[in-house]
Amino acid sequence: MKLGNQGFGLKEMIIYTCLLFLLLIFVAIEINSFYKNLSEPKEPDPIEETTPTEETKPNSNTEINYSYYYNLEKQIEQATQNYLNDNPYNLDGEILTVDTTTLINLGYLQTLYSQDNTSLCQGYSNIYKQEDGTYVIKPYITCYNYQTTMNN
Repeated sequence: MKLGNQGFGLKEMIIYTCLLFLLLIFVAIEINSFYKNLSEPKEPDPIEETTPTEETKPNSNTEINYSYYYNLEKQIEQATQNYLNDNPYNLDGEILTVDTTTLINLGYLQTLYSQDNTSLCQGYSNIYKQEDGTYVIKPYITCYNYQTTMNN
């Protein structure tokens, strides 16, 4: 492909144009799939009772203080209620999930630690509206030695 002073030939222009066109198609498909993934709603976990039971399976052999973790769940529930009071949502038939990271970052909740104060706990709350118009908040937490059970 000797160009000299003549510039690109028709053959080269067609090849480069086709390559550019294929690249544009690929980029358009990737951008479309990216935006489609952003707009698809994620399925929330089913709403279940959170009262600690003997069925909770720890990850460690240390004795678990279930009332400690039950109190953490109550703290998450109260922080979620405060968040809802400040940020009202219309939840007609929908479930809103608020994670503890959001509650901590917005100042509604302190950082959650496990019973031995050595590891962090993570969690979230599912919120839905009952037929009578009242909100139900179900908190869930996971620590290294405890996880909220989901009773059926």
